[in-house]
Amino acid sequence: MKPFNGTNKIKMNVLITGGAGFIGSHLIKKLINFCENIVVLVKDKENINRLEQIKNRLIIYDLKTPLNEIFNHHKIDVVIHLATYYKKSHTNEDVKEMFQTNVIFPILILEEMLKNNVKHFINTGTFFEYALNNSESISEESKKEPYNLYACTKLNFEEILKYYSKKYGLKVVNLKLFSPYGPDDNEKLIVFLIKSLIERESVEISKGEQKLNWTYIKDVVNAYVKSIEYIFKMENNFESFNICSEDVVSIKEIVIILEEISGEVGLINCSKDYAPDEIMYAKGDNSKAKKLLGWFSFFNIRKGLKETFEFYNKNGI
Repeated sequence: MKPFNGTNKIKMNVLITGGAGFIGSHLIKKLINFCENIVVLVKDKENINRLEQIKNRLIIYDLKTPLNEIFNHHKIDVVIHLATYYKKSHTNEDVKEMFQTNVIFPILILEEMLKNNVKHFINTGTFFEYALNNSESISEESKKEPYNLYACTKLNFEEILKYYSKKYGLKVVNLKLFSPYGPDDNEKLIVFLIKSLIERESVEISKGEQKLNWTYIKDVVNAYVKSIEYIFKMENNFESFNICSEDVVSIKEIVIILEEISGEVGLINCSKDYAPDEIMYAKGDNSKAKKLLGWFSFFNIRKGLKETFEFYNKNGI
C-alpha cells in the first residue's frame, strides 16, 4: 500500500466504530474521497442522521452483526475506534453498558484483528484521564487520575492496548482529545449557549471561570488523518498524543465571543454556583503531536466558534 498523506486516493479499507457520532461523522466526510472503502460500525442503523447524505458510499453495519463477519468480508487496513459510552456522573444502570462499550467491545475488536492479521489501531482517549485542576501543562507523561468512571474505563482500555501492542505487535496510536466542539455536535455547553442566542432565550450557567483547551472539530479530524499517515511508518508499537488547541479559554470568554458573533447580549447569565467536582483548569501540551505526527491546531477559539455559530444559525439546532 502506498503512503497515505490525507490528500491522495489510495486502496485502503478503514473500519470506523462510532461513525454516526459527532467526531466519527466529520472524520468519515473527510476520508470518504481518499479511502477505497470505509466500513462503519454504528449502534443503530436507523440513527445515522449525520451520515444520511453519504450513506450509499459507505459500508454500514450495526452491533447486531458479528465482528468476525465484518472482518471476514473486508480486508481491513486500520481500525479507528470512536465508539464510546459517556456519562459525566454514572448511575448503577450505566455501569454495565459503560464497561461493555468502553472496554469489552474494543477488546473483542482487537481479538478479531489478531485473527485476521490486522495490525493498526487508532484509539480515542480523553483528557479526563489526567490529574486536573493544577496550573501545570499536561503532557503525555503527566500523572493519571481519572475524573470519573468514564475516564477510568478509557484508561483501563489504554493499558489493555499497551498489552496487546507489546504482546502481539499491534501498532497503536492513542489520541487524548481535549474538549472537542464544532458544527453538528451533541448538545454540550457550546451548542447550548449558541441555541440560547439564536432562539433569544435567557439561560443561567456557572460563573464561567473554568479554563480549558477547546479544540475545534476540523483540528480533531486532522489529528486522525495525521495518525493514519503516521501509524504505517511508526517505529514504536504504542504512542499516545494530546490533541489540544494552543490557547486555554474560559467559559466566560466564550460567552463574550458568542455574544459578539451573534449580536445578542445579556441572554446568558453567568451566576450559578460551581458543581462540587467542577474542572476549573486544564491546559494540554501538544508538542509531541507536533513533533511526531506533524499535527498543528489551526483554529483559534474565535474562528472555531464563528464557524460553529454560522452552522447552527443556518441549519437550526
